[in-house]
Amino acid sequence: MAKRKLTIQQQKFADLKIKHPDWSDAKCYKKAYPHVKNDATARANASKCLTKSNVRQYLDGVQKNAERKSELSVTKVLNRWNDIVDFDVRKLFSDANTIKNIKDIDDKTASAISGIKIKGVIKQSDKGMEFKGGEVEVKTIDIKGTLTDAAKHFGLFDKDNQQRKISLEDILEALPKDFREGVRRELGELLLRRGN
Repeated sequence: MAKRKLTIQQQKFADLKIKHPDWSDAKCYKKAYPHVKNDATARANASKCLTKSNVRQYLDGVQKNAERKSELSVTKVLNRWNDIVDFDVRKLFSDANTIKNIKDIDDKTASAISGIKIKGVIKQSDKGMEFKGGEVEVKTIDIKGTLTDAAKHFGLFDKDNQQRKISLEDILEALPKDFREGVRRELGELLLRRGN
């Protein structure tokens, strides 16, 4: 089966979706199809357009091409994340207790470092930089933030979050009795209007 080409408007719509990911589908559609003025019509037509195989193939192809060009993948992000979590400052030092030359620091350790500031007297040798007084400040990527992100990713905070959950009924019970039933009725009507 031959691949169907995009129309000029479909191409413009798809390109706007790519260029402006923060725009709504309806806004992209209205820009690509300027004769459409109604938001509801634009939303419905944009949704329909996004289900067309030629538009979907185009968007998927652009996304895959961008991923290839950036060489960014979930695996690469997770590996970097793991390197930061595993950072050990001792890997910056040689067995002779000198700071390693920057080129001798392994990739995993280097990926967790955002900067090194050296203050003091330094003697350079083939074994590394030997300090004769002063200080070295190693600034790392935010390890605490990375660990927090990892904990969230693995659901380690779910138990804490469940303990903090307050039900709608708890909130309603905290309201004055004469006000409570009116709020309950309004919420029920709102949910019915939304189709829930």
